[in-house]
Amino acid sequence: MFNILGGVLLFAAVCGIGLFLAVAAQRQAGKGTQSRSSVTPYLQYIQDKHALNALGYAQQLRRNWSGFGTFSASFTSMSILAGAAIYFGPVFSLTGAWGFSVALPLAAVLAFLVGAANAELASANPTSGGCYHWARARGGKAWSWGAAWLRGLSDLGLFILFTGFAAQLLHSSAAGYLGFSEGRISFLLCAGLLLFTQALVVLQGRTIVRVFMRLGVWVQVSIVMAIAGGLFLFIGPRLQPAEYLFSFDPGGTGEVGWGHMLVSLLFMFRLFIGSDAAAYTMEEARQPQLHVPWSVYLAPVYGFIFGYVLMTIMVLTTSSTGGPLYNNFFMTLLSGRWGAWNDWAMSAISAGMFAALWGSGLSVLHTSSRLWFVFSRDRKSVAGRWFAKIPPHSQTPERLIILLTIGAFAAFAVLVAVQPWHHGEGNAWLWLLTGLTLICTSAAFAIPIGLHLSRRLRWREAAPPWHLGRLSLAVHWLSFAGLLLVVAATALYISGISAIIAALTFLCAVVTAQLPSIRRRHPLPPQPVTREELLRIEQQYRHI
Repeated sequence: MFNILGGVLLFAAVCGIGLFLAVAAQRQAGKGTQSRSSVTPYLQYIQDKHALNALGYAQQLRRNWSGFGTFSASFTSMSILAGAAIYFGPVFSLTGAWGFSVALPLAAVLAFLVGAANAELASANPTSGGCYHWARARGGKAWSWGAAWLRGLSDLGLFILFTGFAAQLLHSSAAGYLGFSEGRISFLLCAGLLLFTQALVVLQGRTIVRVFMRLGVWVQVSIVMAIAGGLFLFIGPRLQPAEYLFSFDPGGTGEVGWGHMLVSLLFMFRLFIGSDAAAYTMEEARQPQLHVPWSVYLAPVYGFIFGYVLMTIMVLTTSSTGGPLYNNFFMTLLSGRWGAWNDWAMSAISAGMFAALWGSGLSVLHTSSRLWFVFSRDRKSVAGRWFAKIPPHSQTPERLIILLTIGAFAAFAVLVAVQPWHHGEGNAWLWLLTGLTLICTSAAFAIPIGLHLSRRLRWREAAPPWHLGRLSLAVHWLSFAGLLLVVAATALYISGISAIIAALTFLCAVVTAQLPSIRRRHPLPPQPVTREELLRIEQQYRHI
């Protein structure tokens, strides 16, 4: 009884924290900005473009992302549904139901704090550089390169993780229907097919990407509601008692340690990685200094609510298994519950899960292409300008998208050559890729947040349009400390190899940033900053 009361109070407290921070930001936004409800789309575009021009950048990407569009970028990149499909089995194997009823709310608190800190940083920097430009504005070139390389490596790991599990579903289904034996080559072909389709969509640019991301939000919400509602409706009389939600029963052994609990917390925090994706749509969004920060903050809040409902209902349909569970347990459990009732319903849910994984990979590819576009645009080398080229017909960085897709396929080939993606004991690369995304993303966030705190100790900065007022300093300190703890705990308990890879990546980035520019054989003139030059560039593109 007391466990149930404590669990209900914990859920209510986490929701209260999310609401409290949102109200604080809304009050400050109301004080610091004027209402723009009467501003026409053209005037709003001019204001947004001038804010970008003031930093020395031309408006090359088309501004047609609404507030919901930027939210969909964060929500689909984060993908609570895809995360549940990947991590439900491992977390249940480690700590039982506790991993979802307690670990998920605790991880959500840190995600809310980090989201609020990132939202403030995004509001102060109206460019699509994300943590790269946040660090550059506060710490210079070396720190910004380190943040960009770490965030890019995290995107690669997340892209491979989502697309790999989507390829696993496609591979198994194709093998069953077509009758071929599953192998490394056939899996690699499935992964390559998915990468090709994702790149093809992102290369279209402009409207089609927004449509897919918006559709991804509704697909995820619909699947979550269908799974939770269907299980509760048809298996309701046979659900576990509520006390089961707060029990430790990993794999039916009854044994649990602090290490298991910590790993479950980290896996649950991984569900919120990618919530900053809206920050990379800054140069494509309308009224970005308000819409984008709200998207960065609200994506983990809504993700927590949907994820908590989904996974607690799933937990109540399970029982002690008497052994370890792997990443395919979520789909196995759904098949056993829904498949026994209706094969067509299970097929629809499986297709929805596949679509969620594919769409999350699509969103990560889009986000990463914007990060590297801004990074390349700041370079003064021939290669940097070549990669940052934006064709007028698509208004998207096509060359970078192709390069990222080829790089992801090459990484797939290396991983599969070393060890098959899936074998009898689950996914071989889950812990490495999870550790890589946790360490790299947390470190990439910690760099600009730490630099921001360092500047606050020396002088007072003007508040951005979206900020938390008096709560701001405390939120940044708590976020910074929490991110450092995530990095350390992930290195110790999930993947030390990931920590080594991240450290080497950061060192290479910092050293490369310090190389003297005189070593370039053909230096180009500096970035255009005059109004005439910016207008000349912008005349090539369609804007409204």
